[in-house]
Parts: sequence; structure tokens; C-alpha cells
Amino acid sequence: MLTAVNLTATDYLSTRYVDGEFVSECAVDAAAPLSVCDSVVADLVEQITSDYERLFTWAFKGLGRQGGDDERDEVVITIKESTFDKMSGLCHMVADIEVSRVTTFRDIALDSRVLQTKLADGTTRVDVDIFYSNSFLKKAYGTFFVKPLSDTRCEMRIQIHVRFGWFFNLFITQKRFRNIVEWRMQEFMRNLRTEAEKRYTQQLFEGYFIQ
Repeated sequence: MLTAVNLTATDYLSTRYVDGEFVSECAVDAAAPLSVCDSVVADLVEQITSDYERLFTWAFKGLGRQGGDDERDEVVITIKESTFDKMSGLCHMVADIEVSRVTTFRDIALDSRVLQTKLADGTTRVDVDIFYSNSFLKKAYGTFFVKPLSDTRCEMRIQIHVRFGWFFNLFITQKRFRNIVEWRMQEFMRNLRTEAEKRYTQQLFEGYFIQ
């Protein structure tokens, strides 16, 4: 099954479910140059492992518990701890996973590897692989790209692959996945675009007055 929707004239969002695996992709165009978008990505990687609470003021803004929206709050992940080793690219997180009206999985360890590379065409690529397997999650990995479209515009694109463990595979229907995950990915990408465009506007404003 494939669902897709255009968010604006240039934004894209889709999810497909194939052989027990959810594959979602979202892309947005940002009116900001590659250097500014790269700075946003650098702060995202740095803060998600060292100051994740700060991310809820911009990258994760509006993505937490919705309150009053039972469908979007059916599964809520609360990050309790996050550490990152830059040399190895290994990230260790501890989180509580609350399944509304069913149960709460406490102190779940989510270990992952974060690898950032620069491609020949200038595109920045960030790969995140999560190493975890039990009743919650069997496999998850994602790839994030920032591709320059012009001197002042970039495409930001993310693709995630998720295969749930046996318990969540029974619980997470395609409708629930869209309600819980897909819209958060969409808002996350919009938040990154907003931050990049805000930084570029500020850069232009400061440059105008320095001249």
C-alpha cells in the first residue's frame, strides 16, 4: 500500500508498507544555502546526543504528547538519557515507551550508529542505524539528505525504514503508523526548514548592517 500527499508545491510525503516493513519518505525545499542547512544538520546531530531537551525548542517542537488527541498519543516515547561517542559514531539512548491504555516499557536502551558523509555533488548525507531487537522494535534505520538545488536553495529529504517486533507489529496498523509516526516526520522536516530559513534571514540581515 502506498500513500502520498503534496504538502506544498514542492514538499512531498509518502508511506508504503511492504512485507511487514514501513518505509516513509518526506522532502521539503528550504530557501537557504547549503552552508546554512549544513549548520542546522550539525546542530541536530550534536544536540540529539548531548542536549536533546534543547531540540524540543526547534527541531522537535510540537512533536511530543499532543494532549486531547488520543490517536496521536497512542504511542509516546520519552527520552530520558542520551550519550554520543564522536569517534565511533555510536549513540546510546534510554527511553520510556508508553502505549496508551496498554502498558509502558521503561528504560528501553536504544543504541544506534550515526554516520555523516559529504557526497561528490555537495550533498550532505546522515545515516542512522538503530541496533535493537525485541517485542518493540526489530529493525530501524534512516537516511537524511541535504542537497543543494541552487546557491540559495536546498532540498531536505529523509527516508526511514521501520520493522516492529512481534508485539508492536500486531498493534501498529498502517493507520496507526500514519497517526503516530508519519505526521511527526512531516513536522520535523518543516521545523528544520523553518530553522534554516530563519538562520539565513538573520545572516542576510546582519550582513546588510555590517556593510
